[in-house]
Amino acid sequence: MSGLEEFLIQPENCLDETRYFEVERFGKDKPVGLKVISSADHSKAMKAATNITKDGKVEYDNQKFLRSICLAGIVEPRLTDVSWMEKANEVITKYNANEIKKVEDKYKEDIEKWEKEGSDPKTKPTKGIPDKRKIVSTPAEMLELVFRAGEIDDISSTILKISGFGTSLKELDKEAKN
Repeated sequence: MSGLEEFLIQPENCLDETRYFEVERFGKDKPVGLKVISSADHSKAMKAATNITKDGKVEYDNQKFLRSICLAGIVEPRLTDVSWMEKANEVITKYNANEIKKVEDKYKEDIEKWEKEGSDPKTKPTKGIPDKRKIVSTPAEMLELVFRAGEIDDISSTILKISGFGTSLKELDKEAKN
């Protein structure tokens, strides 16, 4: 067995291990767990982000690519956890109800007048009524709910880097030693 072959079968070189990424907003005690993605995951993300139009033009959606990378590489939090989605939906539902209640309380007189005048839905006072937060049902929607756009970019860049895209093995080894 050559020195390279011996090196490559060492656990740190061939086994996936969770690496942790600090999202500034979450603090040091709540890092996001990331894993190395496979070339199949990378290809799937590229395919998901590429569209060929009717006239044969190739369109590329970088945001779709980055989100696909995150979905493949984030292991903590578990974006696929149905019970976590249900809990998130409970929080979203309460948030929506509280925000609407605040506005309704603020415009109570206007709403009471509207109700006395016949309650035509087209004329209901809607000043300041917030957009409702969307209920989540997929890992992609959970990703969008819990991470901000810049965080998704940073996380996907880190996943690509630890997976060997756009970096050399020397750089990864140097980073691992630090």
